[in-house]
Amino acid sequence: MHDVVRYVAQQIASKNKFMIKAGVELKDWPSINTFEDLTGISLMFNDIHEVPDELECPKLQALFLQENSPLAIPDRFFQGMKDLKVLDLGGIRGFSLPSSLSFLINLRTLSLHDCRRFGDLPLIGELSLLEILDLSESDVSEIPVSFGRLGHLRLLDLTDCVHLELIPRDVLSSLRKLEELYMSHSFCHWQFESEEDARSNAKFIELGALSRLTSLHIDIPKGKIMPSDMSFQNLTSFSIKIGDLEEDPLSDFIELFLEKFNKRCSRAMGLSQDMRISALHSWIKNLLLRSEILALAEVNDLENMVSDLANDGFNELMFLVIVRCNEMKCLVNSLERTRRVTLHKLEWLAIFLNQNLVEICHGQLPAGCLSNVKRLDVGDCGSMLKILPSHLVQSFQNLQRLRVGRCELLESVFEIERVNIAKEETELFSSLEKLTLIDLPRMTDIWKGDTQFVSLHNLKKVRVQDCDELRQVFPTNLGKKAAVEEMVPYRKRRDHIHIHATTSTSSPTPSLGNLVSITIRGCGQLRQLFTTSMVKSLVRLESLEVSSCPTLQEIIMDDDGGVGLQGASTEKITFPSLFIIQLCHLDSLACFFSAGSHATIEFLALAALLIIDCPSMKTFGYGDQLTPKLLKGVLVNGEYRWTGNLNHTIQQYVYNEKKIREKEPMKSGISSETTSSDTEN
Repeated sequence: MHDVVRYVAQQIASKNKFMIKAGVELKDWPSINTFEDLTGISLMFNDIHEVPDELECPKLQALFLQENSPLAIPDRFFQGMKDLKVLDLGGIRGFSLPSSLSFLINLRTLSLHDCRRFGDLPLIGELSLLEILDLSESDVSEIPVSFGRLGHLRLLDLTDCVHLELIPRDVLSSLRKLEELYMSHSFCHWQFESEEDARSNAKFIELGALSRLTSLHIDIPKGKIMPSDMSFQNLTSFSIKIGDLEEDPLSDFIELFLEKFNKRCSRAMGLSQDMRISALHSWIKNLLLRSEILALAEVNDLENMVSDLANDGFNELMFLVIVRCNEMKCLVNSLERTRRVTLHKLEWLAIFLNQNLVEICHGQLPAGCLSNVKRLDVGDCGSMLKILPSHLVQSFQNLQRLRVGRCELLESVFEIERVNIAKEETELFSSLEKLTLIDLPRMTDIWKGDTQFVSLHNLKKVRVQDCDELRQVFPTNLGKKAAVEEMVPYRKRRDHIHIHATTSTSSPTPSLGNLVSITIRGCGQLRQLFTTSMVKSLVRLESLEVSSCPTLQEIIMDDDGGVGLQGASTEKITFPSLFIIQLCHLDSLACFFSAGSHATIEFLALAALLIIDCPSMKTFGYGDQLTPKLLKGVLVNGEYRWTGNLNHTIQQYVYNEKKIREKEPMKSGISSETTSSDTEN
């Protein structure tokens, strides 16, 4: 791997006299063609296109020429650097390996990463002491037979060599000192048991001869009869994908998660495309059980993962993705076996397109099982009715992110109707940070049951989109515990959604103290958003957008539900951080705030107020509205307006519009093109 090459070079550079030349021009080369004392030269990323015919550097140990493309390398260039140990030519296009490469008899590391049309590969076979060879992302199509003489090679990187079609028979098995072999997204023309062809390609069983192998990254095509006995017991790092994952439309998704855990995990397996669990060889199952990352796509005869694949659970597994395993009914069936089932290290569970999956676990989970899951993603699972029923709730207390989408029969997300919580125990879901629910047409409840033991003080982002039957986002006693930063409820159908149901006036708790952004769209029967006691906690709110809610009458209502009160006691509400307000396509909106004639709202940071198509709005609020930073005024239907006072500006606009309509009854006074443009902006 090219990172390894750089690491080796850095070690040499740190211990020896090393020169870094930046911006070396061709005219300078004649004067610097001898460096008798130098042990390292770095000329990478210098836009060099030529080098001298010869470079006399008898003590040179490391030479970096990568990313100088195109670069012509004369045939005798390497003759004067026989002590060279590290050579990096990565990223150079359209050059030929010079014959003088064979003079580098002490070379240990050679990188041709991302090289194109670099010519005579058999020369590399002359470098008998070579230990690290990086050909990743190159256009090599055939490995020469001479590579079989690289008896000291410890690392061979062929990652992403998509044109590689031929590795001659017995070349790999000759590399007896090989410790690391990287071939992901590369060679897939393995010959398996009883296979022969005219080109005598490498046999998969040759890998069994590499007794020192500790790292193996490889793709194995489907439909091949693999050896039943392969010894990979010494592998400490592996990424092995069996089946045509590259042709699966979800391969990019699987790779994304493999890369995300790459820095923490070193053992990954992927099975896909009509694999049968019952036909897996024991060496494959052993690697599965040792995996930290496991991806299963279109695997047959898999009804529940743990019972069918393991007796003692997947004790090292940290990430699991299951896609289109349509015979799977549950992840764990704890009623089927009495053996220990843990999955206690699993952090991320993703289940997609499993149409027959009914539940995550059938029966009570064993102690510790799934207790460390921090992220749960469920999508396109058409038979699920609940995500976390009562018997699973207490096992998911470390859950931080939950995303559920396109589960057409789902009725609820969290069921807490029959959960027994001792008084001294931690409140439920106190770790939850992000909740995303999209396209759940039959979901009526997010929280089903008594929520008195549920705590959402870490919840920062909530997104609810296209959930037509949802009655409310937070029940009354849940809302005052939520510390939401961003809430985005969407609706296809115009029904009612309660953003928050806190009604207590005696205890205005800082329930929304972390809320930064609120976006409400398409809530057809929503009449008010907040009560006066609720908005007192919105000290961090920066952005408020409300659109396409045809029945909404006001944004803030009095705590007792009164609208348009007159003569109420003096009330003061402050928005210290609210920077922008957008009110668009609200047919019934009469005002922003109607909690009494003596009420005052201070918008200390408000710099932008946009109002589009709110035909029923007569004033902004009843009482004083202080807007010290609203310098440009109000953008109403595409035009800035300001009379020095927020209420007076709205009232004056309404008055002018009325006069226009009286004079020109056939014209609305609002350009449809302007409205459309402002909406898009």
